[in-house]
Amino acid sequence: AFLRSRTPKMYTGATTLRTPGQGSEFYSLREYVPGDPSKNSNWKAFARTGELMVNEKCRDAVTDLYLLLDSRDISRIGTVLKNPLEMGTVSAASLAAFFLKRTDSVALAGVSPKGAMPLQAVTNSLSGRFSRGSPVFVISSCEGDGTVPAAVRDLVGRGHEVTVLSPSSIDFERLVSRIPRMSYEVLKLERQNRLTTLAGSGAQVIDWMPDMDLSQALMQVRGY
Repeated sequence: AFLRSRTPKMYTGATTLRTPGQGSEFYSLREYVPGDPSKNSNWKAFARTGELMVNEKCRDAVTDLYLLLDSRDISRIGTVLKNPLEMGTVSAASLAAFFLKRTDSVALAGVSPKGAMPLQAVTNSLSGRFSRGSPVFVISSCEGDGTVPAAVRDLVGRGHEVTVLSPSSIDFERLVSRIPRMSYEVLKLERQNRLTTLAGSGAQVIDWMPDMDLSQALMQVRGY
């Protein structure tokens, strides 16, 4: 899984943090200091440089993860079973189950399919509850919400690693209504511009099409 926290927790777990500590994955080389266990010595580096070096490992620990599910009324575009809300709900449940199995702590925020509360209003109200440096996973079509880039920039500025999984509402709408090709191309270009803006704001962006499995979508992570 590509979600990682930069902030250590007090309990060990299955997630590797990019900080030195007790763990199994290599982090960096550093000079030997008295008291370092001999088992951590890097003899190849010693043979090459003549200086005694030791291996540091990445710390293994649990992390906090936050899943924000967009359940505005606009998220119901599409068929009964194929719409951003339905797919987003399934993906949120799947991700929560995976991270809980990995021994992470998961908080999921979502409401009934109605209303039009913008993402920035949600993140402003929840930011005080987010653990420092914890990853935030946003599941939203990002349609009709001009506050998304600002909300992402704010979260990134606070030290959170933000991932946006964005079901394509345009393509879901095509499942139930005929959109002229020229109009579709214009809407698709506007959507790509929105996702590029989000990536430029520091988020990892996943463009999720209706015919794509969640596992396939998660392999499409792109960051700029």
